[in-house]
Amino acid sequence: APVKVGDITVDLCDGLLLHQLAEGLLKKAGKVQPKVFKVNKNPRLKQHKLENLGIVLRILADQKIKLVNIGPEDLMAGNLKLWLGLIWTLIDEFQIKSTKGVSSKKALLDWLNAILPRKVTNFTTDWNDGTLLCTLVDVLRPGLCPNHASLNPNAGLQNCELGMSLAEQHLCIPQLLDPSDLNNPIVDQLSVMTYLSYFTESQNEALLNWIRARIPDREVNNLTTDWNNGLLLSALVDSFKPGLVENLDKLNPSKALDNVTKAMKVANERLGISSSGVKPSEVTDPKVDELSMAAYLTEFRDSTLKALPGQCLATGQGLVAAQLNFNAEFTVDCSEAGAGKLQVEVKGPPHTEPKTKLVSPGPDGVYQVSYCSQELGMLSIAILFAEEPIPSSPFKVP
Repeated sequence: APVKVGDITVDLCDGLLLHQLAEGLLKKAGKVQPKVFKVNKNPRLKQHKLENLGIVLRILADQKIKLVNIGPEDLMAGNLKLWLGLIWTLIDEFQIKSTKGVSSKKALLDWLNAILPRKVTNFTTDWNDGTLLCTLVDVLRPGLCPNHASLNPNAGLQNCELGMSLAEQHLCIPQLLDPSDLNNPIVDQLSVMTYLSYFTESQNEALLNWIRARIPDREVNNLTTDWNNGLLLSALVDSFKPGLVENLDKLNPSKALDNVTKAMKVANERLGISSSGVKPSEVTDPKVDELSMAAYLTEFRDSTLKALPGQCLATGQGLVAAQLNFNAEFTVDCSEAGAGKLQVEVKGPPHTEPKTKLVSPGPDGVYQVSYCSQELGMLSIAILFAEEPIPSSPFKVP
């Protein structure tokens, strides 16, 4: 049954509930608690309570969880500041899950800015009018709050109530805050961060499912260690266009840093994905920050190949000479140009408009173009890809 805690300095001071909390968090995180740490189940004496608190702190220390200047005596004495520090450390470690020296605030901000259409700068005033929360809800479950963009920011409390209610009912996110607290300009930053961290779990699972569908021949279990050797990242980049990552099938997993560096470089150049939130050396680290990776990988979901008009190649007799009343033909190879629309405009002498036919490309990305000139004179053939001229355009044809 759920346990209600009224005062952490009193209800947790015998170490039993704190031990249950630590045990549950470790189990959820897949970490095994050493059997040597056993607490006194009936701590009547002060010494028993101190021993229990000490055991919990040793368990956390054994998991490399940094506890600064927190001892069992301080907790037993009811030092509220240290109790709050301890609880926040647990939230930071097991709920927000930010590691490797990346601040929880920055990691969570990066994640939010990767998925939201609006810039997020803080965890206080940005959330007061409730519109960002409603937008976040709709991003995670499209259609859940369809009018989020038209909400009245002056109705902040109602918006907060709406967003938190929808999140609880449809995303199973508990209301750790009261809507009136979120609507308050001096709302506690750490409380908002803790609340928003629950949204990451829902989004990260959806992100994993999207990645699995994108690269179905690869096994993807997490957003951290699976990406260390660069093979998954390379496969994800290559899924946008086979051949983007050179020799994908021959990549050596032992050359992790090279693999990740090259994949991130291609992702930036061809997909426009910034790597400012995470560095190649961090991706290869087994303790890579999960939120930072989630923010980076989320950018792939809305990415398309950058249009590269300079990679288009137009060839054929129709670009060299044309015969009156005969079809002239040429091809435009856009196979390496990414996503974009090809436009061809043939202009003849004044008051004439040669008939032009543009055939959609096959799987090789090559367009077939033909035109018929019905008047003598110099022709100008302008070829645009993604509204930019390709090399040598416009072509002059006598």
